[in-house]
Amino acid sequence: MDADANHEPTARGGTDEVDVLEPRGDLHLRVGKDVEKKPKTYLVCSKAVARASAVFEKMLYGGFAESRPPAEAAQEQRWTVELPDDRQEPTELLLRIAHGRFDGVPEKLELTRLYQFLVVVDKYDAAGATRPWARGWLEGVQAATQNPLLLGVAYQLGDLPTFDAMLRKIADECLIDDDGDLVFGYAGDNRETYSYKLRNMEYLIPPGLLEDMVSMRMKLLTTTLEPYAGLYATLKHGDRCPSSLQDPTSGRRCDSILLGSLIRSFAAQGIDLAAAPDLAAAYRGAVAALQAILPRLELYTVHPAHTSIFGPAPSLSSPFPSSFGQAPTPRFGSSTCEQALQAAMRDSLERSRVLRGRVSFALPWHGEHLRKQASKTGLAK
Repeated sequence: MDADANHEPTARGGTDEVDVLEPRGDLHLRVGKDVEKKPKTYLVCSKAVARASAVFEKMLYGGFAESRPPAEAAQEQRWTVELPDDRQEPTELLLRIAHGRFDGVPEKLELTRLYQFLVVVDKYDAAGATRPWARGWLEGVQAATQNPLLLGVAYQLGDLPTFDAMLRKIADECLIDDDGDLVFGYAGDNRETYSYKLRNMEYLIPPGLLEDMVSMRMKLLTTTLEPYAGLYATLKHGDRCPSSLQDPTSGRRCDSILLGSLIRSFAAQGIDLAAAPDLAAAYRGAVAALQAILPRLELYTVHPAHTSIFGPAPSLSSPFPSSFGQAPTPRFGSSTCEQALQAAMRDSLERSRVLRGRVSFALPWHGEHLRKQASKTGLAK
């Protein structure tokens, strides 16, 4: 009976079946012993693997322990290299590409599978192997903007626009959870609120990204809240509204009413202005949610009409909301006091808008890495 051309029977005391990717292969790769239910062995051509991967080239032909055993030893045992930490499915896909088995390479990959494959590609410095499929794979997952894995995929494939847009989206929408961790995207079946801890994303991200994201979020929050924190400090510690000659206490009453309405408006949205010495640090929600809250604030003076600081709330329907550098348009009341308040807030909001526009997301060295990756994957064309 003929043996299956794609499998080699267990041999020389082996305990796992061999998947034959090259019938004339000289190297057995034993994959997944520590991360899969059972390991799987692939018969491959060492030269094909070395051509696809700079790491495998050094590993197999650089005089390391994994290199081909001496001739006398090779007669007694097959050349086997253990890859215990690698997942079998993404490793097999890389091996199929290396051996020209393109019938087993999908035109589209779901985002998690693509991310896992690129983790293996990155580990073995084999980005060039993705070149024929990189653009199509990326286009197939670009709509998944609520999944932080898209950031890693863009970083590995060298797509600067998607990487920068994801950085902005994460900085704008990430939350602080009950454990004090930064979260964005969903974990498990919960789709009510973001719950994926960004610290669990170990691969395909720039060094120090989590710290950078915390810093970006704080800068955005600080600049967004600065007009209101400044108004609160002024009302709490000083006099804003001048009193009339007829009523020497009218200014203090106006300021007290405005202070109370400011505190109550924030409290209605779950933000305690009075209790937080550092309002930005105390706020655990998303910058985008805060920017949606601000148009609903109602600030009152002693005059009959209340002051609404903003016009209509900005739309968040775009996959990548571009709220950065924008400020809602103030509406003016009729009284002198209201007009003075509106003018002061308008100037403060404009300063905040300018500061938000200066927040850096993709850094220069991110761009250098992405351009190098794009030249390997073909996205630079």
